[in-house]
Amino acid sequence: MGKLFQVQDIPVLNAMLPLAISFFTFQQIAFLVDVARGKIAEDRFSVYALFISFFPQLIAGPIVHYKELVPQLMRHTTHRVASNRFLSLGITLFGIGLFKKVILADILAIPVDSLHRGIQNTPDLVSSIDAWIGAVAFSFQIYFDFSGYSDMAIGLGLMFGVILPMNFFSPYMASGIADFWRRWHITLSTFLRDYIYIPLGGNRKGRAIQFAAILVTMLLGGLWHGAGWTFVLWGGLHGVFIVASHLLGQKASDFQSELPMLMRGFLRASRIGFTFIIVTLLWVLFRAETPQIAYDIWCKLFDGNHGGTLNLVRDHKVMVVIIVSALVVWLLPNSMMFTHLAKRSAHHDLLYVPMIDIFRKFIFRTQTRFVWVSSVWNAVWVSCVFFMSLILMYSTLSQEFIYFDF
Repeated sequence: MGKLFQVQDIPVLNAMLPLAISFFTFQQIAFLVDVARGKIAEDRFSVYALFISFFPQLIAGPIVHYKELVPQLMRHTTHRVASNRFLSLGITLFGIGLFKKVILADILAIPVDSLHRGIQNTPDLVSSIDAWIGAVAFSFQIYFDFSGYSDMAIGLGLMFGVILPMNFFSPYMASGIADFWRRWHITLSTFLRDYIYIPLGGNRKGRAIQFAAILVTMLLGGLWHGAGWTFVLWGGLHGVFIVASHLLGQKASDFQSELPMLMRGFLRASRIGFTFIIVTLLWVLFRAETPQIAYDIWCKLFDGNHGGTLNLVRDHKVMVVIIVSALVVWLLPNSMMFTHLAKRSAHHDLLYVPMIDIFRKFIFRTQTRFVWVSSVWNAVWVSCVFFMSLILMYSTLSQEFIYFDF
């Protein structure tokens, strides 16, 4: 089995590339395809230049389409200073994103880097517990790192009076891999669906074509992240799990509908937990430099060895941040709900996860308590978040955003 993963990376030209070339390219591809399809009739270069130079989202998304951005930029009201509500909401969202990046993601990088260094240099010192801590930490790190940038970009757009599209919506509340991709990097998922999956046939030409289109789409999505076998395998495995979820989805839904409410709650919570574990295992492949390193970490996760001396569990700061991250992910409303940029719905998953009705009501009360309103109190805590983030950013070696590499 180990030999299967002893694959060399695809050789690539060691050339300098512009920052965020992938995101920039995606916006241009979408523009050209939409023009060819007759969805855009714009022929003024000045307007096109305005579209491609709007900067908040250029580095790492959200991927913005011409028809989403230009009408807002051309509105007369957008040319004026943004309203007080947009400005305060934008500053709040920017602060939330900065907090996610500096206080959560950058600290979570510590056990992740330690795990991968240990696997490469001193694998005997890495225990199964260390491997799980590092793997789960990366799941939280990449979420807070990437969604933090998206929050900052959307917040910066609001300061200019422009609403950018939502890019994340509680992805670790997903009850399946297909559901995960409806919540994770939403603008990329939409791009892949509209410009690859549907042109390949989508779900209009039978299940065989649909499943082939899913696999091709996810393989290309993985390859977009980098010309390495780790990304290709990561995308391909996501495609396999999406196909499996389509095959099992209807049967599972029919079975679940016949169960009592309490059992449905247990089943849904189990599906969310299982999906998180699968996503975490696949993130190992995404983070690893080679497939062999990913395979070694997977082996460590399940070898039952508790005698290593890496002892990530004794790093109390890291463990506190992991616990806080879990509470933020599974208890609090996401930033889009908190700031009202996504309408709060009685059908949001948080209302269905709890095992018993009392817990469900507690979750609902907790959600509604943490909702943004323009007030002195919110101004105070946002200022504190900014202050704490800036101090930590300049007092420690901060890391660049993960998706700056793509």
